[in-house]
Amino acid sequence: MKIDTYRSTRSGTKLLSVPAGTDIGKFRFPLTLDPDFGKLIRVNTSTDIQAGEEYFSSDSDEVIRQINEKGFATHTSKGVKSKVTITR
Repeated sequence: MKIDTYRSTRSGTKLLSVPAGTDIGKFRFPLTLDPDFGKLIRVNTSTDIQAGEEYFSSDSDEVIRQINEKGFATHTSKGVKSKVTITR
């Protein structure tokens, strides 16, 4: 699955990922979304993640599940990225 990932400017460990190419300016997030996600900066574009791998120290299976279920995923980072291929 190709995704774009954004980091919260309020909390550097909070990440939001969406399917690659999603215009988050037009995306309707739920009102219950953590307010820390109110301002975001893009950190990765069109990153290919695979089930069973880590992504920013998050379980890629959980990121994929959330995107399939809600159209976006919220997760946290310890600043480590492994087994990720960035395709441009």
